[in-house]
Amino acid sequence: MRSTFTAAGRSRNNNFDFLRCALALMVLFSHCYPLTYGRTDGEPLFRLTNGNDDFGRIAVAGFFTLSGFLIANSWSGSGGLLDFLRRRALRIYPGFIVAVLFTAFVIAPFALAERPTFWLLLRRTIRGIATVNDAYLPGIFGNNPYPGAANGSLWTIGYELVCYLMVAALGVIGLIRKPWVILTCFVVSFAICMTADFVSTLPPERVNATLRSIFATKMTWYMGPRLFMFFLAGSCFWAYRDHIPQSGTIALLCAAGLIAASFGGRFAFHAALPILGVYLLLWIAFSDSIPLHRFGKYGDFSYGLYLYAFPVTQSVVCLTHARFSPPVLAIIVLPLTFLLALASWHLVERPFLRLKRGKRSVPLPDSAAAAMETTAPATAAAAPSSPV
Repeated sequence: MRSTFTAAGRSRNNNFDFLRCALALMVLFSHCYPLTYGRTDGEPLFRLTNGNDDFGRIAVAGFFTLSGFLIANSWSGSGGLLDFLRRRALRIYPGFIVAVLFTAFVIAPFALAERPTFWLLLRRTIRGIATVNDAYLPGIFGNNPYPGAANGSLWTIGYELVCYLMVAALGVIGLIRKPWVILTCFVVSFAICMTADFVSTLPPERVNATLRSIFATKMTWYMGPRLFMFFLAGSCFWAYRDHIPQSGTIALLCAAGLIAASFGGRFAFHAALPILGVYLLLWIAFSDSIPLHRFGKYGDFSYGLYLYAFPVTQSVVCLTHARFSPPVLAIIVLPLTFLLALASWHLVERPFLRLKRGKRSVPLPDSAAAAMETTAPATAAAAPSSPV
C-alpha cells in the first residue's frame, strides 16, 4: 500500500519545531549582511544564485509553507469562525505587540538622534500595532549602514494575518474542504509571481512602461503574491495529503531538481521552489528518519527569535560602532536574541497559548499547530537590496 501524508499528518512525531528554529536562524544570518554592508550582495546564497534568492527569502517562504499546512488543518478542527480567529489572535498578537513596544520604548530612546517624548513614542507605537507593522520611527539607527529600520522583519506579520482571514473566508463559505479551490488560488498566485519574474528579466526597452511600473512595486505586486503562493502551496499539500506519496526518493529528486533549477536562472528557480521546495520541506517535517521530534521539548522559541533578531542586530551595530563581518555579527547577536526569545515564550506567548481551549478535532497535536500559526518569524526579504 502506498504511503501518503495522511498518516503523517495525524502523528505527534514531527519536526516542525526544528524547522521553525532553523528558518528563524536563517533569517537572523541573512539580515546580518545588509545590516553590516547596507546591501545584500555579499550574502552567500544571494551570490550562489546570482541574486535570485537569499537565505532570508527562502526562510520566509518556508515559514509561510508550514503555516499554510497548519492553518488549513487548524480550521478543520476549530469550533467555527470566532474560535478560529481567537486562536490565531492569541498566537500572533501578544508576542507581536510586546516586540513593537520593545522597539519603541527600549531601543528607540538610544537609537534616535533626538530623544523622543513618551507621548510621541506611544502614538507611533499605536500606529505600528494598528497597521500590523513596526512602530513608525523615522531617523532610527541613522548612522548605521542600514538606516531607518528598527525591526525590518515585522512586515510579514500583516501578510500572515491576511492569510488567516483568507482561510477563514474559504472555511465560512465551505470551500476550504474543496481541494480544487485551494489549488486554483495557488495557480493564480503562482502565475502572478512568474509573470513578475518574467517581466523583471526583460530588457527595459521590451517592457511596456505601465507594466514595468506595476511589477516594479515588489512589495505590492510581487512579495504579497509570493507569500500567498507559498501559504497556498502548504494549504494545497494539506488538501491533497491523502493523495501525495510520502517518499524519500521523491524528496531526493526534489532536492536535485532545486539544485539544477538554481543554475537555470531566476525564472527556473522561482518556478521550482513552490513545488519541489514545498514537497522537500514537508517531507522533512514529517520524516521518521530525521529524529528531531523532541526538539521543542522546552519550548518554541522560533517566533521570539524572528521578532527580536533584527532590532538586536541593529542595536549591536549602533552601540559598538563596529563593523564585524556578518558571520561574527550573527554569533554575537544569537545569544542576545535567544534570551529575548526565551523571555517572550515564557512570559508572553505560552501564557496566552494556555487560553486556547475549546473543542478540537485536529489531527495534528496542539503543540505543533499552535506554535507555527504565525510568520512568522515568518521574513526576511523583500528585495535583494532590502533586509526586510
